[in-house]
Amino acid sequence: MVYFRRYVVPKIDYRGLIVIFGLVLLSVFLVWNYAPSNSKAPISKPTQVIVIDICSLRADHVGAYGYNRPTTPNLDEFAKQATTFNNFWTESGWCLPNFATMLTGTRPEVHQLTFVSSQLSASITTLAEILGNNGFATAGFSGSRYLSPNTSTRGLDKGFQTFINPYTSEADTAMGAASYSKNEAAVQKWIADNKDKPFFLYVTIDDLHSPYTHADNPKLFDPNYSGILDTVNADLFFTRVYNGETNVAGADEKTIAGVKEFKKDPKNLANLIARYDAGIVTVDSLAGRLFQTLKENGLLDNSLIIVTAHQGEQLGEHGQLGHITGIYEPILSVPFFIRYPGVADNGARISKLAERIDIPATILDTAGLLDKYKAQYTGTSLLPLLRDPATAWKEFIFASSKPTWIPSTGEPSIEERAVRNDRYKLLWYGYKKPAYELYDLQTDPGETKNLADKLPDVFSELKSQLDSYAATNTKK
Repeated sequence: MVYFRRYVVPKIDYRGLIVIFGLVLLSVFLVWNYAPSNSKAPISKPTQVIVIDICSLRADHVGAYGYNRPTTPNLDEFAKQATTFNNFWTESGWCLPNFATMLTGTRPEVHQLTFVSSQLSASITTLAEILGNNGFATAGFSGSRYLSPNTSTRGLDKGFQTFINPYTSEADTAMGAASYSKNEAAVQKWIADNKDKPFFLYVTIDDLHSPYTHADNPKLFDPNYSGILDTVNADLFFTRVYNGETNVAGADEKTIAGVKEFKKDPKNLANLIARYDAGIVTVDSLAGRLFQTLKENGLLDNSLIIVTAHQGEQLGEHGQLGHITGIYEPILSVPFFIRYPGVADNGARISKLAERIDIPATILDTAGLLDKYKAQYTGTSLLPLLRDPATAWKEFIFASSKPTWIPSTGEPSIEERAVRNDRYKLLWYGYKKPAYELYDLQTDPGETKNLADKLPDVFSELKSQLDSYAATNTKK
């Protein structure tokens, strides 16, 4: 007799399968739509590159860097869609050498645009030239006197197919720059006309330049002030007198008396800072309108967008105003945001060291052109760090400058240098005694205690780096 085993077909719970299938679909939907943007496939070569370069904006007055006044809502919102660098230095103490580093990828010692009458060597190839020769439309819009055809662009407009600067010495001397609002319509039109092609757009916003009187609402943060700043502007001449310069050409008796009165009462400095912050609000609004233009033209999510500042501003630190002299942190430490779709677009923060000379190198790297021009563009591309913040990185960053107030300046020689690591900063001032200042930025961010004689090992290491930097960076 043959026996057959009885097989029982299990009862299938179709309702359970439907639930499981539904959960899987929901998971896929959530991951696809709400996962961090770094999970998306990165754009390997952004076809549009936008650099927004703001004059006189120090990092510690920006909300994304912890400032307590509501100065930068638009920049703060942009930071949520970008990567913020916590320890970023500009290259020099004032506008012209910083423009030159951005547009040539070289240090001040190499490009030598370190004095008001300097001219760029024909042997230096600009970023706009390189990108223009490789299929990019190129445009520059600025209000700075140092990038103005009316006073001389110093050769930094080379390679820009469109270059517009409405600055005139007659109309804009009081601020030292023309307002971005004079360029805004032209910028909007250029973006709309070129949005469907590869392009490089360089925009400077210069409305924060001293004397901080061009804010939409100058009394925003100190509405009840009454004092000397109601009748005397803290302009370039005022700043020079305040900083101790004697025989300032252009400084009349009203200005000199105004400085003396200003120093008598701390409320005047507090009001100057309030006016500066009100100016930041206006600059932030202008940047916000530019972000909106990029969004309306479909460029916000497929472009490399960089926002930074030429340099910062001293507001009484070390007994100084403005950025005429010195390379202390209020001048060197500026905001730096970079939005690179699929790579740096989710609000990350990076604390490793970076510097202005890295920006043009990064731009060329995204375009696949850095290797070809590495001999001149010696900055470090930030792309490896953006892709992997754990990447081994450089230990030191540098800055150098020639202050604009030294009366014997007939040559573009460097008088100020600085180097820092993740904690300490060493400065060299060629016109001071003692020449060296060493600060612990971790415990003394205000740079008030010179440790040059107290930390010999740290001093020796950083001095060696600074000496090597000075020897290496000479005009080629």
